[in-house]
Amino acid sequence: MTRFIERAVSRGDHDVEALEVATRELALGLGAKMLGVIMSSVGRARRDEDVMCPKCHAAMEGTGPRDKSILTIVGPTPYTRARYECPACGEARYPGDGALGIEDTSRSPGVQRMAARMGAKEAFQEVATDLYELAGIALSPKDAERIAEGVGEDIERRDALERFNIRMQEPPLCETLKTIPTLYIEFDGTGVPMVPRELEGRKGKQSDGSSKTREAKLGCVFTQTAVDDEGRPVRDPGSTTFTGAIEDAAKFANRIYPEAVRRGLFHAKQVVVLGDGAEWIKNIAQTQFPMAIRIVDFYHAKEHVGELCHAVGVVPQTRDRRHPARAMVGPAGARRHRGHHRTGHRPSAPRPRRKQGRTQGNRVPQQKQGTDALR
Repeated sequence: MTRFIERAVSRGDHDVEALEVATRELALGLGAKMLGVIMSSVGRARRDEDVMCPKCHAAMEGTGPRDKSILTIVGPTPYTRARYECPACGEARYPGDGALGIEDTSRSPGVQRMAARMGAKEAFQEVATDLYELAGIALSPKDAERIAEGVGEDIERRDALERFNIRMQEPPLCETLKTIPTLYIEFDGTGVPMVPRELEGRKGKQSDGSSKTREAKLGCVFTQTAVDDEGRPVRDPGSTTFTGAIEDAAKFANRIYPEAVRRGLFHAKQVVVLGDGAEWIKNIAQTQFPMAIRIVDFYHAKEHVGELCHAVGVVPQTRDRRHPARAMVGPAGARRHRGHHRTGHRPSAPRPRRKQGRTQGNRVPQQKQGTDALR
């Protein structure tokens, strides 16, 4: 590789990108060798205590070193580690693999983290392509899928244990110091399209009773301290955490409650539950957060008012102040444009734009307050 770079420079080849790639490969190759030496020193290290068999709990005997190649963020890295075998049952162990966090895998923790992070954002084919183009790491789409799912399962196991421990704790005394002005808890559900094998035996809304989706529940918890110039609450920047899964409402209740506790549920002066008014949301709010103010988000509150007006024969006149071109509230809510064709009214002219400068992304949505607002 060094000779290649020297020849390229000597003949006046100024393809900078090619030189960049060649230099990176050279640096990564040297880094892989150094990393392999360090890993081998850990893998071959003598153990101060006997290595015990995980099956029969007998002391295992060393059978010499074995070579292994690990894909790391600096490329394929060969290293050597000691092998131990149980004389009673023949079980083999490599303690060095466990010490390095690469037991039963040929992908380093760094590669696993990168693949899992990208796999949460894009298709696995794109993960494989981007890893190779950006970091020179060669993974197949199937490898990226296995890694991402494996890391996700490990995270869920640890989170499930944490949630269980939180639920087993007794709530603190009422005299607990309140350091959070307002804690918001918001959650909703939506249908997620699934492949046929994931829908077997599930009832749905199709004409034949089958389903094309499964219900995903997603919740978020955030805090609010300040208000804007008009006195409306503004979400604290960087305060939002999310939790969710494809599961029913009962299981989701056991997921959102620990997240709220972890974020300071019992240290909040005021707790607010935001939802769309669905019955399952109301039930979770009543059973898990009885101290909370329950609020229907503005979009669905307006939708419910519109449905009520049409049910009693009253034509609603309220329009969306921010989007006057939208239809007046009707059975389908504010999502219908051109609603004036049905009501006989034309939308009013657009109002002047508001002054710029407010942080629209962090503002807590307009709300219809009331402890019984989710009914």
